[in-house]
Amino acid sequence: MIKFVILLLLLTAGTAAQSQNFILSYGEFMDTTVVANPKCNDKYLIYFYHVNTRYPVSTQSLLSESKAFLSKTGQKYTGSGYVTFRFMINCEGKMQRVRVMQVDDDYKPKHFDKRFVSDLNDYIHTLDRWETGLSAFKMENVNYIAYLSFRIKNGEVINVIH
Repeated sequence: MIKFVILLLLLTAGTAAQSQNFILSYGEFMDTTVVANPKCNDKYLIYFYHVNTRYPVSTQSLLSESKAFLSKTGQKYTGSGYVTFRFMINCEGKMQRVRVMQVDDDYKPKHFDKRFVSDLNDYIHTLDRWETGLSAFKMENVNYIAYLSFRIKNGEVINVIH
């Protein structure tokens, strides 16, 4: 429990947009911290399914776009498993507070090459058509938590789950 509290404090520290890596015995995490948007109510932790929204592009389109983006880097990647990005979409439809989780095909903690994860992170930041979430209770735009998972096989993205 103490490890979790320390990790949470580290993940939420800072005021400028930056990326931080944390390597723990049970996995590697990347987190970005940002200044909270004063227009957005940060009181509630709402998930995408509570506000009935998701990125307005098909899974197949995301797969094609991500492959094209990665091919432009000229990098060769390795490894198999899943790289999952968890992030918040604020009340204005902007992505912030990105965290990444990595597992192998057996869902055990894995460390993909940092360049690969960084390139995937760069790709998700090109996604700028997030819908705003509308609270059913107060009928106001709210922040919500969303996910994008990349299924990796031998260093190639073979599926995107959102």
